[in-house]
Amino acid sequence: MLSLEELKKEIDEIKARNKNVEADKAWETSWTRKFLIVILTYIVVVIFFTVSNLGNPFVNSIVPTIGFMLSTLTVPLCKKWWLKKRVTSQDVRGFDSLPLRQFTISEFLEVLRAECVVALTLILRS
Repeated sequence: MLSLEELKKEIDEIKARNKNVEADKAWETSWTRKFLIVILTYIVVVIFFTVSNLGNPFVNSIVPTIGFMLSTLTVPLCKKWWLKKRVTSQDVRGFDSLPLRQFTISEFLEVLRAECVVALTLILRS
């Protein structure tokens, strides 16, 4: 049996690990990370278009960058939607607490359209 000091040490280690996990999750979902990915994607595509001697690399790189950005912004929504349809609450502990109801296809497309509008607005403002 573990002593009280050993238990306290294990609890402190678990708390420290949880803080790291929370920090990683915060980074993964942050707008800073998403913006950085968009900028880096744009730079890589510009370099590729320039090396490939394709016309107007700075302008033509906008379309693939927007496509990539939209895919990264909609993945969390799609994941929740897919999980809600595929996974039962018995499969995942605490799954009932997910703040997502069953979407119809038209509702899902409306949310996707709204996210596209927000993303394009952010791009045009920068």
